[in-house]
Amino acid sequence: MKFIKFIKFIKFILTLCLTFTCSGCIKKESDAMKFKKEYESLNGTIREKDKQTIRTLSIDEDNPMVYSSCQDIIDRIENKKGKVLRFFVEIVLVVLAYSAYREIEVTYFWELKWGIIPMIIILFSVEYIIPIPGIKQILLFLGFL
Repeated sequence: MKFIKFIKFIKFILTLCLTFTCSGCIKKESDAMKFKKEYESLNGTIREKDKQTIRTLSIDEDNPMVYSSCQDIIDRIENKKGKVLRFFVEIVLVVLAYSAYREIEVTYFWELKWGIIPMIIILFSVEYIIPIPGIKQILLFLGFL
């Protein structure tokens, strides 16, 4: 009885080993190669619509085409929505900070006027204005960075 259980256990271990080692053996076709095969399969065929022959094209194997599922596209859009929402929230903060800077008297809220509001402006500039092409080079030339 113990021997049969031992044999079953060995078979199970061997099955697991073969499954995990051979799962990497099957080479999955890349999106670039899949696109190349699909597109080049149309070479020389005749279109039904106007009876014209499709010209022969050669696609590079390292083309940038990527197949995406609907969920991948939705995830990318949601990630961009978060960045856009963050940008608008920071714009509102900058506008509110500037209006408060103009209205607040120094004697009452000097920490706000000379500390927090400039920090909001600096953080916004670092995140959104300095990465604009050319601005960083100008600021480096002037010695600000």
